[in-house]
Amino acid sequence: MEIKKKVLISVTESDLENGVFYNDKVIELADKCFYDMKTLKSVVLPNCKKIGNDCLRSNDKLTTASLPALTTMGND
Repeated sequence: MEIKKKVLISVTESDLENGVFYNDKVIELADKCFYDMKTLKSVVLPNCKKIGNDCLRSNDKLTTASLPALTTMGND
């Protein structure tokens, strides 16, 4: 996982716990940070306000995304 100034830049499969990614520090997602993750089932980011383009694209097992603070979203 790479985070810079509370922006999530990239995530790997090893950052998931049973297919779930949770982080309460991140306030923004960079473009494609979750792109094409084979085992991603759920994303929980309670303080994330903005997500970039293609962040959640091509994740066949993704069923839930909890982003209650989200105000700005890219193309995906």
